Amino acid sequence: MAKKKRPPRLSGPRNTLHNHPLLRKGGQHQTSTKAKRRLDKVNLKREWPQVKTPSLPVAIFVDGH
Repeated sequence: MAKKKRPPRLSGPRNTLHNHPLLRKGGQHQTSTKAKRRLDKVNLKREWPQVKTPSLPVAIFVDGH
């Protein structure tokens, strides 16, 4: 009986996780919600200039006076 020809060997081992069902949860690369909130805060600070309010004088009470 003649020997069966084997297909040519690949250059490396196969990735066993390639079609794993748990790895299908990935998706498009998008900006995270946290990054969007932070960007909104940064933009708000740019729109509203920092206004320094004068501090009110603090009264110091000594022994009930």
